[in-house]
Amino acid sequence: MRNAIGMRHPENIHPGHAFLVILACIMFLLLCNIDTQTSRVLDSIFEFGHFPLFGVISVALLFIFNHGTWPAKKIRPYVYALGCTILIGLATEIIQIFLPERFFELHDLFNDTLGAVVFLGFVSHLPSRAGTWMKRCCIVVICVSMTPIYISVADAVLIKRAFPGICSFETLTETSRWQGNHAAISRSREHATQGEHSMKVCLFNEGMYPGVSLKYLFHDWSGFTRLSMAIYLDEDTPLYITIRIHDLDHNNEYNDRFNRSFTLEPGINHLIIPLEEIRHAPHGRAMDMHRIENICIFSYGLEKNKDLFIDNLRLL
Repeated sequence: MRNAIGMRHPENIHPGHAFLVILACIMFLLLCNIDTQTSRVLDSIFEFGHFPLFGVISVALLFIFNHGTWPAKKIRPYVYALGCTILIGLATEIIQIFLPERFFELHDLFNDTLGAVVFLGFVSHLPSRAGTWMKRCCIVVICVSMTPIYISVADAVLIKRAFPGICSFETLTETSRWQGNHAAISRSREHATQGEHSMKVCLFNEGMYPGVSLKYLFHDWSGFTRLSMAIYLDEDTPLYITIRIHDLDHNNEYNDRFNRSFTLEPGINHLIIPLEEIRHAPHGRAMDMHRIENICIFSYGLEKNKDLFIDNLRLL
């Protein structure tokens, strides 16, 4: 059977082919290990990938539950396809608990389910007018779901434009480049040393090494001589911190990165680190200043929570 423009509808598809599609999608999800840690754009694309991947799985399941025929005119195959897709999504998240550097994430499970709903809605067999509106709604949901990708692309542009400034916290996306470990991060108007904003960091006493790390930054530090930052300590007593920096070749060993301790005094502290110290920090090799990957600021074994305000990270 052909449609108005001469294309053949896939009325009869062998269920085995649909099963192979499902298997390929699951294997890609579990075995594909793309390094997205240093690129916010790639990270957001990979996270969004759950949406189309499980959308494809749901449509393949629809073919199976509709006995390989198209289109599916009854509601039951759609319900079965959606239910099985959710179960597959849950199973893959549980499996990832046992895989290295993979985690169970409810956000991924939500994207799995949303992708299935949207794709099944898009291929649903509805009367002409209702079908048109259903497809339009599905397209809108897809576009809205891609918002993290739009934000990551915009932030990547801001990172490049601001360099050699690393973070000034004058834009809304800058705090989202940071990740806390037993720490809370927020944008603040207090104790800014440049502009109107700083990043407030509350270090909790519940972890051994509470701190923050900058995941997304401009990697090429060659041609500069110093790293500068301002840290305001909102306490009455000094605080001992460590600044850790490593490149893309870092092997996760202590002696393969830059580590330097500082004692913060109450009030404003201006810290300057010569880049030559960073370059010569790894034991047995030089740090690749063209591929700096991460800056981490952390403390150790706190007896009570501590508040810091970090601002104006830049290269000089």
